[in-house]
Amino acid sequence: MMATIPSTLTQPWIRKRPFGRYAVVATVAILVLSPLLLIAYQSSLNGPFFAESSHFDTGAWRYVLGARQFWRAFGTSAIVATGMVGIGVPLGAVLAFIMVRTDIPGRRILEPAVLIPIFLSPIVTAFGYVVAIGPVGFISLWVKSLVGSVPWNVYGLPSLIVIAALTHVPHTYLYVSTALRSVNPELEEAARTLGAPPWRVALDISLPLVRPALLFSASLTFLLGFELFGLPLVLGDPAGLLVLTTYLFKLTTLLGVPSYQMMAVVALSIVVVTLPLVIIQRHLLGQASRFATIRGRGLALRPLKLGRWRWVALAIVVAWLLLTVAVP
Repeated sequence: MMATIPSTLTQPWIRKRPFGRYAVVATVAILVLSPLLLIAYQSSLNGPFFAESSHFDTGAWRYVLGARQFWRAFGTSAIVATGMVGIGVPLGAVLAFIMVRTDIPGRRILEPAVLIPIFLSPIVTAFGYVVAIGPVGFISLWVKSLVGSVPWNVYGLPSLIVIAALTHVPHTYLYVSTALRSVNPELEEAARTLGAPPWRVALDISLPLVRPALLFSASLTFLLGFELFGLPLVLGDPAGLLVLTTYLFKLTTLLGVPSYQMMAVVALSIVVVTLPLVIIQRHLLGQASRFATIRGRGLALRPLKLGRWRWVALAIVVAWLLLTVAVP
């Protein structure tokens, strides 16, 4: 005979009180939509929304959309975001596989260290790179004393893309490592038993199972690329490089007077770009269950033995930590 559990114990409080659920949804909607609606309203005026003389006008839209600097900044943001995805996502996936699936030495120390860049301020990180590898940075001067010249330039688009990609690797690492820990280890064990090399196990077994996490990380990284501010301001501005956020920041300097309506247009353009990415992320989270695997409780994965290659894996992780944590 099966025992019946009272419904009062199985239903959360918020389900028993629809009003409370609606109140929570309404509160969140107000907090999220109010700033967006205010920005949209400000973009359609000819002055500050709090000024009595302000009235409806599309002049801000015509000016911004007709400005070459805006489209140049938009294109630069797209290039930076794409470069971050192309470099940061594969590197983050490799680090996740090394840390979760292999017998890399020093895992207990390296795992928390991988997350350090998330907690560093972008502006502080950017100034750290300038101090270290800038034109008169201590590493640059040391290299110049050895070879006679510095083979890099910290200011400019290539350096901005590489540094932004390296510092955003932990976002991919977090999602992919979590996905790898939830994958059924029996599949990889079976491939190893059949003699598959480590790279074949990673490409044919692990990669398809964590594909939703990779796609989610790619969309998140692309979104963060459009929201970059500290790194482009410090590393791009001296080279005359503008992205959408720094273009928004410099609108007052470009025009000579504050222009709330034009800044609202630029801000709204960033929202228009990032909103579809948020929707894509939501869709990917919903599709993640299609790739779920079932495993027995208590089944542990035997770390993949890399042999002498474990030192190569360690060198990859340490090199990335040196470039993103130690150098700046």
